[in-house]
Amino acid sequence: MRWLYDKIIKKGDWVMSKIFLGYMIIATLELLILPVETWLHNNLENKEIARKWGHILCGTILWTFSYIFLKDTVHTMIAPFIYTIGVTTLDKLGCVSDGREDNEIGDNKKATPLFGIGFFVLSVFAYINPEWWLCYGLGVFSICFGDALAALVGRKYGKYSIPLPNHKSLIGSIGFVIASIIGMIIVCLILGQNILAILPQIIVLSIIGSIVEVISGDWDNFLIQVVVGIIAIIII
Repeated sequence: MRWLYDKIIKKGDWVMSKIFLGYMIIATLELLILPVETWLHNNLENKEIARKWGHILCGTILWTFSYIFLKDTVHTMIAPFIYTIGVTTLDKLGCVSDGREDNEIGDNKKATPLFGIGFFVLSVFAYINPEWWLCYGLGVFSICFGDALAALVGRKYGKYSIPLPNHKSLIGSIGFVIASIIGMIIVCLILGQNILAILPQIIVLSIIGSIVEVISGDWDNFLIQVVVGIIAIIII
């Protein structure tokens, strides 16, 4: 106990303990998503809900706890890199429920690694300039919330709406914009950012994200968050 106490009260060792704790929390929460997602996939008629449930949680957990525990360290980049390797491996082993029908999967099997690679790219920007953590979060929460709701709304009501390229629908894109705005507001709340000061930029970023979602095809998991994050750096 004395050894543990001495390790914690020393600043340098406390930093390492904080980083270790961050990794443990992120790993535990990410792994807990798997059984929940699998249960939903097996018990819900709408398999898309199971996939999008995991979609939302994976990104938001990684960004939030990276910000709390890993900010201002190289682990800002290492954590999403490890995440990408881990989820890609689990996906290849069949441990991650994709939620799509067999005839829908096709080239979309690259969606899982692209999701993590997008996190990594934005994390590099956040490591280079800590002020860009906001932009990193806006990109991540945009894809997690926006893409999830766009898919769910589009699946249910898309046939009643105006069709768009890549099997998208106007109502799904509207759902993306609304959900993306909500996700970005959550990021601002976490960071203590003045929401009203950047609300116009948030709306613009949400619309841009919805456009990218329509035209990016199988690369949407990567392009939405990266495009939104980089444009956020430019306009905020």
